[in-house]
Order: sequence, then structure tokens, then C-alpha cells
Amino acid sequence: MKQEQSFSYGKIFVIGSGFFALTLVWTFYNAYMPLILGDYIESRAIRGALMGVDNLLAVLLIPVIGAWSDKIDSRLGNRLPFIVVGMPIAAVFLILIPYGAAVTLWVLLVVDIIFLLAMTIYRAPVIALMPDHTPPEKRSTANGIINLMGGIGAIIALFGLSLLYGIDRAYPFVVAGLLLLLSFLLLYFTVDRHPPYVGKAEDDLEETQATKSFFQGLSKLKKPEFRGHLFILIAIFLYFIGYSGVEAQFTVYAVEYLNMEESTAGFTLGFFSLAFVLFAIPAGTIRE
Repeated sequence: MKQEQSFSYGKIFVIGSGFFALTLVWTFYNAYMPLILGDYIESRAIRGALMGVDNLLAVLLIPVIGAWSDKIDSRLGNRLPFIVVGMPIAAVFLILIPYGAAVTLWVLLVVDIIFLLAMTIYRAPVIALMPDHTPPEKRSTANGIINLMGGIGAIIALFGLSLLYGIDRAYPFVVAGLLLLLSFLLLYFTVDRHPPYVGKAEDDLEETQATKSFFQGLSKLKKPEFRGHLFILIAIFLYFIGYSGVEAQFTVYAVEYLNMEESTAGFTLGFFSLAFVLFAIPAGTIRE
């Protein structure tokens, strides 16, 4: 009964602000960073490879950081220490990206790498906050809320920040960085230091499992009773290959082949996120 009273939809929306800011930043970054790199690098293949660095860091570091945040015990709890370090640094270096681009390629790359590392530090812990604060029977609905806010962040990034980008390249980076800082403050002063469901959530989070657990789960897919799960994972894998490839290169294609303005290219990409938002809550509700 005590745990039921500790569950709060208001708190879930605040936690969702973390995913809102995360999605907003990644969506805007993926749309416009290839164009900024294009000022120095003509090869689209090299630009695409550089845009894949964040995914490489995610594969290498997120399982480790996620497992670490499951086990750490500090005055701030187990998730907030990573959020306190990662979010402010990511916000500052996101703001610095257009100014680094105005200096030299090497300054831009240094700023970019620090930004990507900071984003990787807090990504798994901020996602883990929702199940830490949510009983298992409510997680599907809560996940719908979180995904809704993430979709709203993507829409703001592509419809709103794209307009600012057309005025001045630096403006949307500053706004996105400030929104990331605001989300950090909301999380810091709202989330529980020791949430009630943290012990139960650790076993449920795919994104926060160590590499060993990943391979243990993968070995189960050989069994006939898990064949359906295998097909679902393959479908998700292929979906993300297609979507990530389109997202990272769409603005380059639109600008260099369709002769769109850079801001218009990002705005057009926003219709992907609009469809995502429209179905986030219904999908979570139907799942329950």
C-alpha cells in the first residue's frame, strides 16, 4: 500500500522531462551536425562515420554505466550521480558546438567528443528513473508517457529549433542546452534519492544490463519457445538500422540533392517525430 501511494503521474512527467531533453538534443544533433561537419569535410562517408561515434560510445559504455548505476550507493542514490555529472557538461558543450565550428575542425571535434561522452554518462541512468519510480503493473502506461514526451522533444527540435537555425546557427544550440539544464534541475529536485522500486527495476531494464547479461539473454533465443522474441528483436534491429541511417543523412540529402534550405530540411524531418507522438500514449495504453 505504501508503494502504491508513492507512485505519482506528476513525478513520471518530471522524469519524462529527462527523456524529453535527451530526445530533443539527439534529434537536433543528428539533423544538423552532419551539415556543420560539411563546412570542413566534403566526404559524406566520413561525416556518416563521425555521426556513428555516439552509437559506438553507447555500445561500449552504456552497459557498463548502467550496471554501475544499478550497484552504486551514494548520498544522491544510484542514478543521480551520473545525471549530475553528465547533463550539465553535455548542456555546456552542446552550446559550444557552433562556436567550436567557427574556429577549426579540431576544436569542433574536441567539443563534440566531450559532448558525446557526457551524453553517454547520463543516458542509461535517466532512462532507468522511470521503472525505479513505477510499480511493474504501471510501467507500460508510464512508458507511453515517457515516449510521448520524447516525441514532443523531437518535434520541438525539428519544428521549433529548425526555425531558430534559419536565423542563426548558434541560437538552437543555446536553447537546447538551456532546456537540458532546466531538465536537470527538475530531476535533481524532484526524483527520489532512493526510489521504492529500484530493486525490482534492475532486472527489467535491457538498457542498463551488463554485457554478460546481454549474452546470457542472447543464448536463450536459440530455444524454440523464444523464436517469437528473436523475430521481434530482429525487426527492431532492422528498424533502427533504417531509421538511424535516414535520420543521420536526411538533411544532407535534402540540402545537397534537393537544394532545400538547411532549416527547411530539418523541419521536414519533423514529420517522422509527429507520427511517433500521435501513437505513444495509445500504444502504452493498449499494451496494458
